[in-house]
Amino acid sequence: MLKKTCKCGTIISYEKQHCNKCLAEIEKKRKEHQKKYDQEIRYKRDKKYHVFYKSDEWKRVKTLALVRDKGLCQWCLKEGRVRSADVVHHIQEIKKMWEKRLSLDNLVSLCHECHNRHHNKR
Repeated sequence: MLKKTCKCGTIISYEKQHCNKCLAEIEKKRKEHQKKYDQEIRYKRDKKYHVFYKSDEWKRVKTLALVRDKGLCQWCLKEGRVRSADVVHHIQEIKKMWEKRLSLDNLVSLCHECHNRHHNKR
């Protein structure tokens, strides 16, 4: 079995991205960030969208998109880089095209860097 090193130096299986200790820390930071994000008034999500992103139907379609894209950032691949996808992005925003929220054709798997770069351009 192939092995690699986690960012902390722990040897892990090649299929994994992080060791269990780092995964726990990443999840803790993600939850803290999400809580802060939800509490900030300027970033308050409309309840409709918040409920949608917590729904089983979104989780199912998100998983299908990640499987279709082999868990890789599609925009990085176009630039010759191989990077894991962290986000499934709606090509046409659901605020403008609600009916396409579950369409695989409207979804693309991206890394956080590409996703943030796209949203910071607007």
